[in-house]
Amino acid sequence: MNRIVVAMFLIAFGYASAVMVATLVAEGLMLAFGTVIGDPSWLPENPSFGSFAQIGIAGGMFTAFWGFPGFALAITLAALSRWRGRLVFTALGGGNAAFSLALFGIFVGTPSLPLESGFSLPSLAGGLAGGFVYWLIAGRDAGFRRGQPQ
Repeated sequence: MNRIVVAMFLIAFGYASAVMVATLVAEGLMLAFGTVIGDPSWLPENPSFGSFAQIGIAGGMFTAFWGFPGFALAITLAALSRWRGRLVFTALGGGNAAFSLALFGIFVGTPSLPLESGFSLPSLAGGLAGGFVYWLIAGRDAGFRRGQPQ
């Protein structure tokens, strides 16, 4: 019972941390290259910390909501397969970014929107970073109840 509570806490904390890191990396790249919606006009004219904090909060909420289905699938697959490697979790994070963007594109009725809008590469980089952070926090113990990997 105690191990399950600890594992659930690590999963939740790992997901929250991965979302924060993925958002920071993706939005940092988007700010650096001005790639959102194809042009940098979305940036505030007189940027302040508050305006960038709002962009970060909105991006984090977007990432947490659209990233959760792929995250749940990825950690279930990792636990059942007893995957614990950092490269596996990093790749799962990148795959989750692609899955999340595809899911969002299908939901809004324009499956190619993430590709056209400039979200793809920054989101992929963010997903890779988020997957690595998740591994640091919780992935090393994935599937602990099923024994050692073979």
